[in-house]
Amino acid sequence: MPHPWICDTCGQPITQPKAGWVEWIQVNGGSAQWYARDMRLVHGAPESHCQFNQAMEYQKDHGTEAGRPLADFVGPNGLMNLLERAADPAFKNIDITEMIVSFPLACVN
Repeated sequence: MPHPWICDTCGQPITQPKAGWVEWIQVNGGSAQWYARDMRLVHGAPESHCQFNQAMEYQKDHGTEAGRPLADFVGPNGLMNLLERAADPAFKNIDITEMIVSFPLACVN
């Protein structure tokens, strides 16, 4: 059975959890608070060129790339990782449910 993950940058399949990366941009919101924007799933290898361009993101609004391996978001513990972010005020501008829905139940075992 092919894996259902699709890279948000190149549109090609991500064939296994260790090949994927869930990333977002962290922006300093003032008062020592930060917020996240633009969460997405991409190929994890730097040579894939699918991850955010650090210089460009910093130039926009001083944002910096943050993220975790896709494997951290697969299965019951992975679902909890996503739900924790959904409850975090720093992620209020991101629809985490969109990311949860993109991970079919076949991958949550």
